[in-house]
Amino acid sequence: MNTNTSLPEHGSTSSTSQISPTWKKRLKIGAGIACALLVLWLIYPSSSQTVDQYRNSVITEINQDLMDANHSVRKRIESAHLSVVAKSAKVTSCKIKTIDGSDKAGKDGSNVSEVDVVITVIWDGIIQTDGYTEFQIVYDNQNNTVKEARFLNSNAMFNWETVDWWSVGWSIGSIIALL
Repeated sequence: MNTNTSLPEHGSTSSTSQISPTWKKRLKIGAGIACALLVLWLIYPSSSQTVDQYRNSVITEINQDLMDANHSVRKRIESAHLSVVAKSAKVTSCKIKTIDGSDKAGKDGSNVSEVDVVITVIWDGIIQTDGYTEFQIVYDNQNNTVKEARFLNSNAMFNWETVDWWSVGWSIGSIIALL
């Protein structure tokens, strides 16, 4: 039985066939562990997100929520226009500000100070089809509150006083708060 556990000296021209069976076994185990760690690193992403990753998750989450025909935002737009049916609603712009100005959103958006989204609702009415209404929601991510909710643009005529833009803002803010 060979009990030699030493490796060839540095600079030696000895081939790997002269490495003892003990060291060969150790090298195989080490290589296996290194490969397993590499696979785990590739499979499981870091818990800290970039701003782009966080923006994509905000857009995806809000858009999925707005797909519901009975979503409160879509219903508020329908009641504002009186004779329309909201066909779709989606985020058309999303800006993210971080606390430190970096490109790191942190874990679960912990470094995000503000989320600014523009939502466009497409609707059909009795007189007009493919109408739209756009509004902006600015959400304070650190204090979990809506900073601003305002109408931006529409190609419809309606009574502005029937729209409670803060309620619309809170509906969107509640989605962001869950991220």
